Parts: sequence; C-alpha cells; structure tokens
Amino acid sequence: MRALLPVALTVLMASNGDALAQTPSSVSDAPLGSMPSYSGTPIDAAAYNAMVDRVGDAVMCADDCDRVARLISGYTPLVPMEPDGRTPMTGEVAILFVIDEEGSPSGFLVERATSATLATYAVAALQTWQFEPALKDGHPVKMRARQIFPFVTE
Repeated sequence: MRALLPVALTVLMASNGDALAQTPSSVSDAPLGSMPSYSGTPIDAAAYNAMVDRVGDAVMCADDCDRVARLISGYTPLVPMEPDGRTPMTGEVAILFVIDEEGSPSGFLVERATSATLATYAVAALQTWQFEPALKDGHPVKMRARQIFPFVTE
C-alpha cells in the first residue's frame, strides 16, 4: 500500500473584511478510523513560510498589509479511512478563513471538498495553527486566507 501524504498548499489573501461563516466543530485527538502515519504531524513552519515568501508580500497583501501572516506552528490533518477500514480517503479540501490580529485562525468556510469527512479533518487541523499576524504600518491586522489540503497517495 502506498503512503498517504496530506499536503498543505496555501494562498493567503489579505483583507480586513468580516470573519467568514463557521463550520462544524473539530475532530479531537486521533479518532477511530484515522491513519496517523504521515498525518497529524507538525508542519515545518520554515518550509511553509518559504513557500509563502516565494509568492511575496506585495502580491499577497495588496493594500491591506505590508507583511503577510507567517506560520508559527500547526499540524497536518489526520487521514480518515474509507468505510472498509483499510483504504485511506483521498480527495481535496479548500478552506477560507481569517487570521486575526493575534494570529489565530477562525471563521472557517469550506470552499470546496470532495467529502464532508475530509473537510472536518482539514478544519480540525487548521484549528491547531498559530500565526504571527499580518502587519500594516507595523501594526497587526486581520487577513483572509485560503488553505488547500490535497489528500493524495504517492
């Protein structure tokens, strides 16, 4: 069996707009039927921020910020199993959310998902993330972000 790797792709979008709609509550701990290997592991914040830096603050902030939010810590989603209990679920989830002035994500809105189960696991992972907030003129500001989680086999 090939390993399942939840991969985090990110597009941060600066905006001082209102928070987005709330999705269902998180999955706590490692629920029965999840595959913890290659999932639920700490994210390499330096690699994540390097990916964000390649896009650049000017592109990601527009006029809403001078510096985009930077990831401090967080975990990848746990990978749920198909009903057969042996096959990892695959698919993709895109979530819109707000990073507040304290660097906490909130207002999760599932933009698209191949399944509600994957969406629940992806939101639960995002709830563990902590950021240095975006800055405008040296002051913390809210920003909107989009996080894409492809649940793929290699």
